Amino acid sequence: MADAFPFGRAPTDPQGLATELARVQAQARAALEEAQAANEELQAANEELAAQREELRSVNARLQAKTTELEATSNDLNSLLSSIDLAVLVLDPRHHIRHYTRATKDLLDLVPGDLGRSVTALRWKFTDPHLLADARAVFDRLVPVAREVEADGGRQYLRRVLPYRTRDDRIDGVAVTFLDVTAQKTLEEQFRQAQKMEAVGQLAAGVAHDFNNLLTVINGYSKLYLSSPAPDPEWRESIAEIYSAGRRATELTAQLLAFSRQTVLEPRVLSPNGLIRGTVKLLSRLLGEDVELLMSLTDDAGRVCADRTQLEQALVNLSVNARDAMPRGGRLTLATRNEQVGAGRGDAPGGAYVVIRVSDTGHGMDAATRGRVFEPFFTTKGVGKGTGLGLAMVYGFVKQSGGFLEVHSEPGRGAAFDIFLPRVYEEVATEAEPEPAPLVRGGGTVLLVEDDGWLRKFTSAILQSAGYTVLEATDGADAAHVARSRAAAIDLILTDVVLPGGLSGREVVETVRASHPGARVLYTSGYTDDAVMRYGVATKSFEFLPKPFASATLIAKVQEVLDRR
Repeated sequence: MADAFPFGRAPTDPQGLATELARVQAQARAALEEAQAANEELQAANEELAAQREELRSVNARLQAKTTELEATSNDLNSLLSSIDLAVLVLDPRHHIRHYTRATKDLLDLVPGDLGRSVTALRWKFTDPHLLADARAVFDRLVPVAREVEADGGRQYLRRVLPYRTRDDRIDGVAVTFLDVTAQKTLEEQFRQAQKMEAVGQLAAGVAHDFNNLLTVINGYSKLYLSSPAPDPEWRESIAEIYSAGRRATELTAQLLAFSRQTVLEPRVLSPNGLIRGTVKLLSRLLGEDVELLMSLTDDAGRVCADRTQLEQALVNLSVNARDAMPRGGRLTLATRNEQVGAGRGDAPGGAYVVIRVSDTGHGMDAATRGRVFEPFFTTKGVGKGTGLGLAMVYGFVKQSGGFLEVHSEPGRGAAFDIFLPRVYEEVATEAEPEPAPLVRGGGTVLLVEDDGWLRKFTSAILQSAGYTVLEATDGADAAHVARSRAAAIDLILTDVVLPGGLSGREVVETVRASHPGARVLYTSGYTDDAVMRYGVATKSFEFLPKPFASATLIAKVQEVLDRR
């Protein structure tokens, strides 16, 4: 039975058996404790693993959220790049295409197969021979390069080459951008043209002012001589030629003032359709038999507020210009329409406009001619066949009336001039035929303030011949002295608007009226860009006589002003 004892040979004595049993029990307890400890370690390991799994799931969730966010950002960025007009082309260091936006695709006719190809293999819509050299220079020197390039059809682009940086700030190629600057260039050219026209207008106004003073004297004395009871027959023809030349010069100065927007306008509400119908007979005679005159008038065309005479003259000038562009005959069409114009178009406020179009089937104009067509003294006609002031006058009148002009023309396809005038909704003003006022001898005292000696002498002689007492003054200070020295009444102050010596005509009137409050006022000027005029349009607050004036006109105006007392 000794071999059946599980722990070895059975002890022969009970005490030994107990000792052995205790030892075995101790070993069993130690093994159990070790197993428990191992189990606890396993549980701790499982718990730690579970925590790591949870943390991994959390990290994975955050990673998925970040990936989704990045994808959304990338999609938004791609949508943004696809939506804007800026074309972007990314080239690697070997100048192969790495990325491009939708705008670039449309601009350069790219296809998906162009990715990875050299930029030199592309067929450009425009010639850009410096692109490769600029890309190399930017990659080597890290300095951006910008150039202006022009695409087919005349559109202009600002092309820039920039270093392309990766996230770790490495230079890994270049980025090429193409910004369409056609509209900007057009606006810049319009601004430069407007500045040039404004400068020429100021010069023209000054020249016209001085000429008007001289022409008033030349025409006045010529008319006086021709109107004398028995002019010398030997001199009459020569004086008549002087007077005729003076009248033509007066028309030229009037056109200069119209261009410079310094003509005294008498605006009134009128119907463009009615005005055009009223000028058909005149235009037919001017155009001749080989030019067919057509009308295409919109029945509901609105009304405008403009000077009837100036608008008629504008139509005549445009029609004559069109006739000269059709030397072998053709077709001239006068049309009207209503149009709602957005802000900024034609350098005019947005709103409702009435458009008067004068179009022809003539030889047309190229872009260079269109850009200068409204410049004074610019003409494509031969020497002696035009002054170059007709269209300049149209430009000045339309701008002064609050409108703008557009020109549409190409070589061989005729030309169309669109006059945009602000639409008004008042009723058309009725015009009564003025009754000619009889020229009678006047009476009273006139204070004449005029710095031009010749004109002052002529004006004084005319007024004195009509029965007026004339007090002469050369400037504001002289006028104030004359007024203070005059005890008797001064019935009328006839003063130039612009005077030397620091006082304007308006200030002269205030000074003189301090001692002669009952004096009436008549302003005169060779141009109207001054304090008594508002935007070049005569107001009802002032009586005004533009230079040059005829003797009869001067006497009639003085009589009219004095009769209103």
